[in-house]
Amino acid sequence: HSDYIVREFNNLIMVSSDNPRMKEVAKKFNYQADEFLNKNDVGTYFFDYKRTAKREANQVIVREIEIDESGFDVPSVDSTINTQNEIAQGLYYTLKYNTENE
Repeated sequence: HSDYIVREFNNLIMVSSDNPRMKEVAKKFNYQADEFLNKNDVGTYFFDYKRTAKREANQVIVREIEIDESGFDVPSVDSTINTQNEIAQGLYYTLKYNTENE
C-alpha cells in the first residue's frame, strides 16, 4: 500500500487517543469524530512473499503487525521509503553541491 495511506490510517488511530489534548489537535487538522479509528478495531497483516528453492511458486508468510497508540509500521513500506529517501538525498546533493550527502 501507499505510504500515504498507511500514514493516514496511523493518523486516524492517533486522533482516537484518550489524550485530552488530542481533541484540540484533531480539530486543528479538521478530523471529525466519525473518522477516528480505534486501534482495537483494526487488524494489520504483512504478507511476505518468499521464493521457494525451486522458483516454481511463491511461499507466503503472513505475520500480524502490532498496533499501538501511534499506529503501525509496515516493514516493506518503511524499507522502500528509506531507500527512496537515501537515493533522493544523494541525487539532490550531487545536483546542487556536486557532492553526496554523507
